[in-house]
Amino acid sequence: MTKKIAYLGPEGTFSYQATRSLLFHHSDFEAIPFESMYKVLAAVEGGATDFAVVPIENLVEGMISEPLDFLVHSDSVKIVSELIEPIQLDVIGLAGTILGEVVEVISHANPVGQSRQFVRQNMPHSKEVLVQSTVAAIETVASRKDKHVVAIGNSSVNERYGVVTLSENVGDVKNNKTRFVLLQKHSINDSDISEKISLVFSLPKDQPGGLYRILGLLQNLNLTKIESRPSKDVLGSYYFFIDIQGDYSDPVIQQTLKDVKEKTETFKILGAYKEIHSC
Repeated sequence: MTKKIAYLGPEGTFSYQATRSLLFHHSDFEAIPFESMYKVLAAVEGGATDFAVVPIENLVEGMISEPLDFLVHSDSVKIVSELIEPIQLDVIGLAGTILGEVVEVISHANPVGQSRQFVRQNMPHSKEVLVQSTVAAIETVASRKDKHVVAIGNSSVNERYGVVTLSENVGDVKNNKTRFVLLQKHSINDSDISEKISLVFSLPKDQPGGLYRILGLLQNLNLTKIESRPSKDVLGSYYFFIDIQGDYSDPVIQQTLKDVKEKTETFKILGAYKEIHSC
């Protein structure tokens, strides 16, 4: 039976590229585009789709807040796979556009943040205009037919919209990558075999040295990420996100995580999963 997988569309977005890479490994998926991240996440949680592909971290910008906030509060949706995708950002517009005369740069918030240095140096009179996706930005530029407006995005859709690449690979980091995850309603079992475990926790209030003690419990595990994010409950209260390289079915790891849980205010396993290599 064909499984439905939600992604931030339309075709041509970086989420679409990541979804295509996943489909290369799983031909029994049907990709369903949604117009916003909120709708992508609601689709998998509400059962409209079986899976969702979302970005959660970028090499330049770091954590991507909306899907991580969703995972913190979702009771049923977990990470079941991850995929690292290379990201090339191009400036796209009408033929004959002069970058120094551009007054508007349109894109999704993440590509804008990942190419600010190029924009400041080459389009100093421009302002940022944010839209839901990179393809929506390219579509807007094509429909306005204005040589003072450009998009930042994926050049693979240029022919469809009658636009051209004005400058290639404009990201502030040339080997830019984004980490995408595959989400599914899933219950984590002690027997689950994984390469990576993602978890989030918060600490009891007014407990000096609390984070130090948690990290002490984890000292024999290979931590590949630790990052904090405001809990949005009280100023100065944070969630801590940690990734661990390892097999969730390992009794040593399971006991360590139980020890961590006992020392925290809130604790949740966001996923125990394997990495899918980009095709």
